[in-house]
Amino acid sequence: MNRTLIITTGILFILLMLVMWGYLFMYGAPKQTREVFSNLGIIPTSDTQTTRTVEALAPLQKNESRLSLGSGPLEQITTRAVAGFTFLADEPNTIIYAERGTGHIYEINLTSSLERQISVTTLPQTVSAIFSPNASYVALTVYEGYNKKTTVGTLQKGSDSMSFTDLPYNADNIAFTQDSKIHYTRREAHKTLGYLFDMTSKKETLLFSALQNDATVNWTDSKAFIAPKPTRFFEGAMYEIASGKLIPKTTMLLGLHAFAVGENILYSYIQDKQYVGEAIVGGKIIKQAIVLIANKCTSDTTVGNLWCAAPLTTSSTYLESWYKGEIISEDYLWHVNLISGEATVTGDFPKLAQQTLDVSTLTASHDTSSLLFINKTDQTLWIYRVGK
Repeated sequence: MNRTLIITTGILFILLMLVMWGYLFMYGAPKQTREVFSNLGIIPTSDTQTTRTVEALAPLQKNESRLSLGSGPLEQITTRAVAGFTFLADEPNTIIYAERGTGHIYEINLTSSLERQISVTTLPQTVSAIFSPNASYVALTVYEGYNKKTTVGTLQKGSDSMSFTDLPYNADNIAFTQDSKIHYTRREAHKTLGYLFDMTSKKETLLFSALQNDATVNWTDSKAFIAPKPTRFFEGAMYEIASGKLIPKTTMLLGLHAFAVGENILYSYIQDKQYVGEAIVGGKIIKQAIVLIANKCTSDTTVGNLWCAAPLTTSSTYLESWYKGEIISEDYLWHVNLISGEATVTGDFPKLAQQTLDVSTLTASHDTSSLLFINKTDQTLWIYRVGK
């Protein structure tokens, strides 16, 4: 009897150890108590928003310094790694950015070259930052173990602390509206759920549920578009989400990467073992001279024109490998006319910078006299002065 009990207990203990070893092998050791078994869905992560105030980790001194900015066409303007940035709407010659790794917020006046730290609140391991159009809010994303956490901070002038509202864990496709509401998506049981969150009322509204598991959602002022993340192994199509229905905007294309700019649909796909670009303008499909990538393109003031960064040639593995960080893209700056399909190199970045620049988050100033971007290789912030 005792022998049977001992053997049974030993077998159960061995099975328990095997289960724990398998979990740790798959997901690694949890860093916080709420992560224990969260990957298996036994203890779910938070799906609700919470509001909190975060003080600076230490009484840091606000930094203020004058940068040595020149007047040439292309220039690196930070040595810090940058998580995200924007131009200030009411001060066109001023930019605001968040430091990668700390979440500290800085402001640079491009006319006076004065850089000023405006927030010392620290969010360790900050990897990305998205500012609202009026820069009154910033969505900072950090990683907690295997979970991605985004918290939306309210920028308060004259304060060293920030009040934060946490979005659900692993919120994705984050974008602010013009009135500082925030769009985002979550994945749930092979579906993508789209939400709108009101920062004033703290109210969350479900906008759609789409049967796509790993998707990119592109938000415009009044529309949402959904497309699969690009892979050279599968075909995909872009859809507009309207009244709970998916309306096809493109045909099924191999390795599709698609996004919307205003009323125009831009996309790239694999043809003859290389990526090519096309645009749907006024209902007409127009071949483009270069590959078009969402965060390497930004609108010009002229309707139908874009600024885009792209290499001279691309293979069928280019987009997927670039998103995974497996390759560095040697980019040139192009001025693109979507209507004619023509593209002209206006910035020879390899020659101007004397190094390879891999452009990410290309953004135009309000008058498009300047273009800002992050160099993906070291996450520093650069400026290109149009017409210089």
